[in-house]
Amino acid sequence: MSDGKVSKIRTGWGFIEQPDESEIYFTQKDLRGIAFKELKKGDAVSFEIGIKDDGKTFAANIQKTNSPAIVNATVTRSPSEQVKKLLVSSLERELANVKTGLEFEKLTFLLLRLLGIHSLYQYDSKQQAGRADGFFICDRLAVMYDCTLQGSFEEKKKDQIENYVNKMRQSSITIDVKTGEKTSLPQKHDIQSKTRQVWIITKGVTRDLYETEGLVVREIAIDDLASLLEIKLNANNFKESDLLKYLLELSDLSAN
Repeated sequence: MSDGKVSKIRTGWGFIEQPDESEIYFTQKDLRGIAFKELKKGDAVSFEIGIKDDGKTFAANIQKTNSPAIVNATVTRSPSEQVKKLLVSSLERELANVKTGLEFEKLTFLLLRLLGIHSLYQYDSKQQAGRADGFFICDRLAVMYDCTLQGSFEEKKKDQIENYVNKMRQSSITIDVKTGEKTSLPQKHDIQSKTRQVWIITKGVTRDLYETEGLVVREIAIDDLASLLEIKLNANNFKESDLLKYLLELSDLSAN
């Protein structure tokens, strides 16, 4: 058995910090003798290292312990481990403190890039009235997304969301891609064969808002995307198909 402490808690899943300060993923189904709602950040736990069919490790048979969780302060992390930890923690800190919609949009774009989404496009913020913040394609998934810091956005953004849905029902999306300081070139993307979704990215919780003719409108918590980055950075291997799976099942990572 290994020892550690709970470092992050999400809805049905989280991370355990190990003595070497690396973190390992777990889900609520891996708990033994304790309900997930009873677990909190900082709790000392013991666990076994499980290995999935694809070679990824996870914490299994997790039990709370009475002794305080001790992280070995004398352990010197490798430069790569330090960079990984600083990258995620600094990003989470900036997201927690972000005050303006424009900065939230920029941080979201950066996070999606770091996740490995390369076919990712931002709409010009100067010509953005009534338009979404961005669009991306990841394998067979096509998403138009909008970022908001508003707590209750559904009614306020109702018309905008309907507009995004109508655009995503089309067979293709045309994006103006910047080619210079003041020039851009329209780029057409076929989305007819894709799984199409509209995302409203917030500081709230991940949930499906509604489905219309096979197109799902979702609220996506920015914290869940940040945690997905941590999963990626800590994985021994992480392919585009892994990213696609997590993005499609983001509201139910505990099922993985």
